[in-house]
Order: sequence, then structure tokens, then C-alpha cells
Amino acid sequence: MIENEIGGSRKARAVVFFALLLSTGGLIAALHFANSYGRHCRYLPSTTCINNLREIDGATQQWALEKRKGTNDVPSAADISPYIFHQEIPKCPVGGVHTLGPVGGSPRCSISGHVLP
Repeated sequence: MIENEIGGSRKARAVVFFALLLSTGGLIAALHFANSYGRHCRYLPSTTCINNLREIDGATQQWALEKRKGTNDVPSAADISPYIFHQEIPKCPVGGVHTLGPVGGSPRCSISGHVLP
């Protein structure tokens, strides 16, 4: 009888140990996810805006190539919209205003830090 009670308590301790181990691992994973999610969300709007500026710049370059424009020519939104994915100029996710630049320059956003590298 005593052996079964001791063996039973060992099993119970093992179960408790593994339960604590799994819950600690789950807690660490949840904290890591929350931390990495917070970091990515903080930078996401500027990254999205910069990618939008890249798309506008690519459309401007394509427009200039097909229409034989010079480096000082500035397209209108209607000029480059056919070269953009949804046929419209993408917007800054935090409300900045995109300004089209000349073919030899870069488009800009009115939000500080939203610039093409």
C-alpha cells in the first residue's frame, strides 16, 4: 500500500511538473508574441507609406519611359494611375499627403520620416 501511495504521489508530482513546464512555455511564447507584435505595429504605418512611395515612384518611372518624358517632367495623378495596382494613388496610412515629384526626383509624404531611402 505504501508503495502505491508513494508511486501515486510521484506521478502526481510529474504531472504537476509537466503542467507547470507547459504553462511556463506558453506564457513565454505569449509574451514574445505580444512584444514582437507591438514592435511591428509601431513601425507598420511608416513601412506601408514608404512602400506606397515606392509604388508611386515606379509608376512615375514607367510613365516616363512609355511617354518619353524628361527628368524634370512631373506627372499628374491621372498620368500614373494606370501604372498603379488599383488604378489609384495609394494613401499614407496615417493621413499624410503624397506629393508627386519630377521623374528625376522622388515622391514625398507630408509626415516626417516617411521618405524613400
